[in-house]
Amino acid sequence: MLGIFGVIWNLLLVLIAFGLLQVLWKHFRQPWSQFSWQKQLGFVFIFIAFVLFLPNIAYLFTDARHIADYCEFDFLHRCTNHPWMNLGYFVYGALGIPFFLICTRRASQLLSIVFDARLRHVMPIVLLFLTALGVRIGLIERYNSWNIINDPLGIVITCWQHVVGLDPALYSFFGLLALLYYWSWFWLDRY
Repeated sequence: MLGIFGVIWNLLLVLIAFGLLQVLWKHFRQPWSQFSWQKQLGFVFIFIAFVLFLPNIAYLFTDARHIADYCEFDFLHRCTNHPWMNLGYFVYGALGIPFFLICTRRASQLLSIVFDARLRHVMPIVLLFLTALGVRIGLIERYNSWNIINDPLGIVITCWQHVVGLDPALYSFFGLLALLYYWSWFWLDRY
């Protein structure tokens, strides 16, 4: 059951991902060739940390499944003892949407400045895939962002198994969803 401390912890993890990206945006918004080797190393380290924490933002969407943990249902399957928890978890889960969109967009813009302008079009889909994989191994295998420090090989092997073990129909479905995401991403730029 996700209590108030779990909500605060998850929001803190979201703020860490957002903060890492803000550091990257503030200090590394120039072409790679202009970085010293120390700055290149710093960029790589901070960007990898950002990618490791990015799934925590999308995890907010999945936490809504905990609503039922608080409810005693009547015969019409209505939550009778904590009906306001539904609204609370909806707002909590909805917080992840703008944070995720802002982070994927800003990271894509940053990489297009640092490396190549074409990355602006590719990185949203790459980040979406990596985020989906991170949420998947977090939900199924119960890994956390910091497990990369104490079990890096286990995470790599688990990620590989989850990617290789997917059904081709799921790849097709993911590809379709990624195209829809990609299309909506640039459609939003017009407004």
